[in-house]
Amino acid sequence: MTETTGLTHVDTETGDPVTVGVLLPNTQGKVSPAELEDLLETHSDVEDCAVIGVPDRQSGEVPKAFVVKSRGSSVSQTDLQEFVAANLDAHKHLRGGVEFVDQIPRSPTGQIIRGVLKKQA
Repeated sequence: MTETTGLTHVDTETGDPVTVGVLLPNTQGKVSPAELEDLLETHSDVEDCAVIGVPDRQSGEVPKAFVVKSRGSSVSQTDLQEFVAANLDAHKHLRGGVEFVDQIPRSPTGQIIRGVLKKQA
């Protein structure tokens, strides 16, 4: 169950905020996690993914991706960073890195629980 406050839902089971419609605070330009997630999901080796912002002294926050690989995939962090770099502006590159995980934490309604990933980052 969730309670809504503006653009943030609070998962009442875990108490974690589930943010919707977020732009990462980046001094070089606006970065939408959803835009990066949509692009990454077009890659044949990506089964699921989520993007969060991680602190960066120069930019405020930079994107970091959590990725569930497709079965049998040998895709690397560098492969995915290069894929994003070839398709998006420089301030949207995955300078926070890529971390491979077994699953993306989601609420019962399917929303990504970014708070769990922020703690993991």
